[in-house]
Amino acid sequence: MTTLLLIVWALLWAVGGIWLVRAFFRLPRRESWAIGLGIGLVIENWLANFLARLMPLPAAAWTAAGAIGLLGLIVIWLQKGRKRHLFHPLLPPWQLALTLLMLTGLFALAGRGLGIFDDYQNLPTVSLMAAGDIPPHFALNPDVRFGYHYFLLLIAAQVMRLGQLAPWNALDLTRSFVMALTLLLAGLWTRRLTRSALAQGLAIWFVALSGGVRWLLLLVPPSLVAGISKQIQLLGSAAQSGNTLAEAINAAWKIEGSGPFPFPFAFVSGLNNPLIMLLGGFGTSHILLVLLLILLAGRTRKPYAGLVFSMLLASLALSNEVTFALLYAGLALAGLVWLVYRRKPEIPSSLWQMAIISLVALLFAFVQGGMLTEVARKWLQPSETLDSSYFEVGFQLAWPPQFISAHLGPLHLSHPMQAFIAFLEIGPQIFVLPLLFIWGWKALKRQKWMEAGLIASAIFGLLSVFIKYEGTAGVTATTRLYGNLLIPCLLYAVPLFWLWAKQKKENVKVFLLASASLATFGGSVLLGIQILAAPQPVYAPFLSEMDAKMFARYWDKLPTQTLVFDPVGPRAPTIFGRPTRSNDTWYRPNSEWSELLTQPDPKALQQAGFDYIYTDKDYYKEHTEWLSQPCVILIEEVSGSKQQFNGTVPDYRRLLDIRDCP
Repeated sequence: MTTLLLIVWALLWAVGGIWLVRAFFRLPRRESWAIGLGIGLVIENWLANFLARLMPLPAAAWTAAGAIGLLGLIVIWLQKGRKRHLFHPLLPPWQLALTLLMLTGLFALAGRGLGIFDDYQNLPTVSLMAAGDIPPHFALNPDVRFGYHYFLLLIAAQVMRLGQLAPWNALDLTRSFVMALTLLLAGLWTRRLTRSALAQGLAIWFVALSGGVRWLLLLVPPSLVAGISKQIQLLGSAAQSGNTLAEAINAAWKIEGSGPFPFPFAFVSGLNNPLIMLLGGFGTSHILLVLLLILLAGRTRKPYAGLVFSMLLASLALSNEVTFALLYAGLALAGLVWLVYRRKPEIPSSLWQMAIISLVALLFAFVQGGMLTEVARKWLQPSETLDSSYFEVGFQLAWPPQFISAHLGPLHLSHPMQAFIAFLEIGPQIFVLPLLFIWGWKALKRQKWMEAGLIASAIFGLLSVFIKYEGTAGVTATTRLYGNLLIPCLLYAVPLFWLWAKQKKENVKVFLLASASLATFGGSVLLGIQILAAPQPVYAPFLSEMDAKMFARYWDKLPTQTLVFDPVGPRAPTIFGRPTRSNDTWYRPNSEWSELLTQPDPKALQQAGFDYIYTDKDYYKEHTEWLSQPCVILIEEVSGSKQQFNGTVPDYRRLLDIRDCP
């Protein structure tokens, strides 16, 4: 029954989105179906984000989906020849529908065997949002607002609540569908530019799998790699994979939750991982939104279609605030260059429309939640925000210019060998930049502002080599500044090289195909390893089958406004949909919790605000004298086992009530 309800909910926003696109935009049928799916999903999520502050999340989700379906029906009914417009757009081209279904299934099956990239923060946040905490607070300290890019997580929270799924399943399904739809739209974008179905298929392949080519170091003489290693500072998971680059390049990538077969360190990148590896909190949602913006730009039938663009831009701010900010910078630069180029003071109406759309979206972004809302709040209430907002943002100039790899640290462009490593981290797609800027200039002269702005934002992405991020997320978050350089290269590489090589000799085409194969080889290896993980599903690195059973019995069942003490920080918020108070950041526990962890006196825990304890067997046995006091009431116990050395040993999970401990 719950699966049926989830399907009905999805049909409401999907059908409504297709009708809205059909009524508001001039698009061929093969594009309107897939773009309609994207528009329906985005607008439903954007509306639900506001409605969830007024009503429970299930009601907000149904209201948002119903509103889109009803609005779509009204606008399509008012069209001439409404019978044709009513049903004809809903019939999908079978090739697109089959591709979407197959890709979603492939990514979902592969994703269920992986628990990498921030599951410790995404799963607790999804669980809390599904329980009604929207905009979300920090799962490990509910007094702190979590100004996160939670666009994708909000979709997952709705899927979790309506489908009665576990957060790990809901997030895998949501991320997989968005990734598959992103690839579908990337193919349609390429086909529009090239008018070639073959180029469309190549684009899907390239966008999915292209990335850095660090693996080429395996073909370099070891003595040269050893010399380069002396100039490289390994960071994070890379430092866990080896003491030096020369050691790590031949080793497994030691990252938590990577499945039964580890990813080779040589085939990942700290700057430009393949799209199939975008398994973090925003997944590919920002690329999906960028594609929707450029696919719809210049195709409007009605002037009030501008509101759709404002919603898309505002959603981009909630998905990836860095992409949003640099896109705005690109739009401003494009407008300025156009005015200088034309040497006329008057501003064209199309530019005025773009400015109004952008301003409306910016106002939405400042009030809808997420990072930009926290930035606006900090401007307006600087003293109030110091301790009540999770993220702190800061930048400093970097000299000499450098790319910062999340694995290999600062790579100075003034140093030839480090610049070479930076190129390997980025990959061959960067070679499309000259053609990209030429295309951007042509788009600017034709007043195609969205395309011109996106391509102009690549300039700011390139200039980010002079900037280093300082803030809560750490220096490796600087890599997000390069996104507006890499995303246009990714989306335009196949169509622009296709058009350029169309009249060239065969050897040029062979060279381009070989280069594309080089760029996608690493992604192919990584996809294969993902598929190998599919038969062995996991919950998360910090969860077990016992936790899944406890989730099924007690999620969102505990009283609201309660805290659950758990020696494993993110576990209790994920399972119960209730926060804990253990950390200052995801990586740093607070001093009070650390003291309580070693001496879990129920009375002290109660005074600290905790109402329940969730514990495993080892922790309970270690602190039996505290946890077996008369005032501690056992609510539920789930028995099971855990892996230890080469076998399994008995284990359990216990939920304890300490509200009666004075």
